[in-house]
Amino acid sequence: MSNISGISLLQLQQIIKREISDNLDAFYWIVAEINEFKINSNGHCYLELVEKDKNSDFIKAKISATIWASTMRMLKPYFETTTGVEFDEGLNVLVKAQVQYHELYGLALNIVDIEPSYTIGEIEMKRRQVIEQLKNEGVFDMNRELEFPVFPSRVAVISSSKAAGYRDFMQHLNNNAYGYIFKTELFEAAMQGAAAESSIIAAFDEIYKRANEFDVVAIIRGGGSQSDLSCFDAHDLVYCASQFPLPYLTGIGHDKDVSILDMTANKMLKTPTAVADFLLTCFIELERYIDSLSNRLKKLAALDTEKDYLNSLINTLQTNLFKRLYEEKVKVNKWLPQKLDSVAKSLISKHLYNINLLESKVNVFNPENILKQGYSLTLHNGKRITSPLSSGTAIETVFHWGRLKSLVIDSEKPVQRKKRPKITNNQQLLIF
Repeated sequence: MSNISGISLLQLQQIIKREISDNLDAFYWIVAEINEFKINSNGHCYLELVEKDKNSDFIKAKISATIWASTMRMLKPYFETTTGVEFDEGLNVLVKAQVQYHELYGLALNIVDIEPSYTIGEIEMKRRQVIEQLKNEGVFDMNRELEFPVFPSRVAVISSSKAAGYRDFMQHLNNNAYGYIFKTELFEAAMQGAAAESSIIAAFDEIYKRANEFDVVAIIRGGGSQSDLSCFDAHDLVYCASQFPLPYLTGIGHDKDVSILDMTANKMLKTPTAVADFLLTCFIELERYIDSLSNRLKKLAALDTEKDYLNSLINTLQTNLFKRLYEEKVKVNKWLPQKLDSVAKSLISKHLYNINLLESKVNVFNPENILKQGYSLTLHNGKRITSPLSSGTAIETVFHWGRLKSLVIDSEKPVQRKKRPKITNNQQLLIF
């Protein structure tokens, strides 16, 4: 047996703690970026502070930190009131902290103060710069403007085969209750860390070579810390994805994590299972549309049958109508001459009667016939006498047997009858 004796892990941790406490007992002002931020129900705040390389955005250092509830109640409102910025992830801050070491929880910082003048962090600043750059380059909206396929059954998946989000996506998609079948192919890529950006771009390049074999691209990851998702804000990756000829969907973070890659995606979903649900919804809507078309075709087929029946009925009616018209025409041609002859005779007889009647009236008032009845007509200068004549006037009397000329010996005016007096309503006529 070896004669080497060792110390326990706890003893080692206690040595480290003692050495840190002896040498780093003071407080330090530290510049760092808040990469993760969480406040528990008890009011304690837990953070992750990082330092990144300015050129590559690579995280060079990372440490956990705490702000105890008693300090947080004063520090947070003071910072937000002074800066007008919410105290949250993405801020580059200047904090006063003490280094602490715990046997279970390891090395951490206890933050006791913050300088508000150190405001917006480099992450948020760079995000804004990348978004503005992409807009100026005219590619920010390119993928969102692509028409999404009606039948997205062929899916190219960019993810890590070891990612829990990828497994959730595949299980949810392939074990769907509707029995829909999808053709999926994984294009392996690192979904976090320094190699993530270049490996995702390489996956896009591989899909591009076989773009005609797929309908859409799904970028699947699942949740993670802000630092883990920072690659999805990289300019080169987003620039490549936004110009891709196939629509791409993202399911790379939790509800609060919206990356620039999400912003430029044709469809942005919150989680991998949400991406699967969206693809299934496309199939459900397509099936409903096909069912509606089928129902419409059935109705049209029924209408065609009814149309044929109506056409047959119309033809029958037309045939019967023409037959009836022909029969009536024959009857009219046979009956009309007889009817016209009868009507004509009746009209002629009626008119002859009226003529005879008029002739009788004319005969009655014929002057010759009146003279034969004993009447005479007295004329003066060939005109009828309408007023008294003076004595010695020559007159001519016309009889039915001839004319007689004579002279007037004497003439008298006819006695004029007195007019009856008008009787008013208030008068009475007495007759004796």
